[in-house]
Amino acid sequence: MKAVCPKNKKHNRFITCVRVEQEWEVDSKGIWIRTVDENIETTHGPHPLNTWICSICGAVAKVE
Repeated sequence: MKAVCPKNKKHNRFITCVRVEQEWEVDSKGIWIRTVDENIETTHGPHPLNTWICSICGAVAKVE
């Protein structure tokens, strides 16, 4: 998998989605009170079907 900026092939930084697990403190109904641990585990890393945005110029990248 490789992301390529359509405006400039030298651009090599992108913004995309990943999924992470967090630990929360909740009340008895499961309503969030506070985040205890921001990032316990990454459950899904970058995926080629996600949107990838060049963080240098803002173009939507092509993922090969």
